[in-house]
Amino acid sequence: MSTTTITHLVFDLDETLYLPETGLLRAIDKRIELFLQEKLGLEMPAVTVLRREYYQKYGTTLRGVRERYGIDPDEYFHYAYLTGVEEFLTPDPLLRRMLEEIPLSKVIFSNSPMEHIARVLKVLGVDHCFQRVFDIRFSGYLGKPNPFSYRLLLEALAAGAENCLFFDDNPVNLETAKNMGFWTVLVNKEKKGPADFWIPDIHQLPAIWREISEGKRAYALPRRVWGKE
Repeated sequence: MSTTTITHLVFDLDETLYLPETGLLRAIDKRIELFLQEKLGLEMPAVTVLRREYYQKYGTTLRGVRERYGIDPDEYFHYAYLTGVEEFLTPDPLLRRMLEEIPLSKVIFSNSPMEHIARVLKVLGVDHCFQRVFDIRFSGYLGKPNPFSYRLLLEALAAGAENCLFFDDNPVNLETAKNMGFWTVLVNKEKKGPADFWIPDIHQLPAIWREISEGKRAYALPRRVWGKE
């Protein structure tokens, strides 16, 4: 069975490093809906249709309203992304220990803005665990699942896709990554999509790490689906 060397762990942020049950992302979604209602003068049913259309066509709501209406991203971020994330999240010492114990480069690759990412990582107590953070601005607001965003990430890391293990809760984002040669881990209670590995939540990370680590310095990952031969 062929193996490849993993040098970077790439993590999505929202509902990957914390559970969906916290309600944080849903609160942000509601703020986005209110922003679109106020800014574009739309009723809620029309907002729902517009967001679905933009997600399918552009990958993110932001890119859609930016291209179609010239919405300023910073205005969008300021309105939509909550500053009081501590109302939803608490420190996660288990996550911190897990990340600290894995001696590889760890980065964030998120469709959220940097200021939101920084707040979330700080509240979780894991901001020191990540060597680099790539937000939506990094890709010129293209974001995931646009393949160009992934190529920019690889260039910035000076790494091949086969050297990256990518964690995300969204199967669509993982599908793009897998097609480009990334090793992929779905972090979601529902086991769906084409990911190489699946865990129901990020606290199961050690189970995967035990599978992919060999020896003290070599980390090799057999190309298989978690739990299946």
